Amino acid sequence: MVDNNFKKKLRREERHKKRKERKKEKEKEKEKEKEKEKEKEKEKEKEKEKEKERKMNKKRKKGAIFTSAKDWVSGPVEVKHLLRSSARQ
Repeated sequence: MVDNNFKKKLRREERHKKRKERKKEKEKEKEKEKEKEKEKEKEKEKEKEKEKERKMNKKRKKGAIFTSAKDWVSGPVEVKHLLRSSARQ
């Protein structure tokens, strides 16, 4: 009788250990998935920034947007003329 109870107790402890191990493994997998998702989101944000920069560059080339003094100087000829005339006044 005592041996049977002892065996049952051992089996129960083993089951609990296995459950805990499985639970830890699942948690590790979830953490890895979260990290992957974060990396994907960072990549998406970088891609968005690149796309914004490309659009801005296109607009700058057309002469529609001027964000710095260099852009003003390297802008279209009409703008340079306006700058020179406004500087004289």
